[in-house]
Amino acid sequence: MTAPYKTISTRLDGDVLSATFNAPPINLIGPEVVRDLVGLLEEVSQPASARVVVFDSHRRLRS
Repeated sequence: MTAPYKTISTRLDGDVLSATFNAPPINLIGPEVVRDLVGLLEEVSQPASARVVVFDSHRRLRS
């Protein structure tokens, strides 16, 4: 269902789409994230898409 995005990874589980922002180092909203987010939102606005989208952010653990 979901196209590959550079800064957002997705996983579909039934009607729930999990979308994880992964734009290191601190997941700022920049041009690449905006482009991917617009593409993802266009995709999920289609009738046969997920009913729920859960957004989260990839966290980098400090060592």
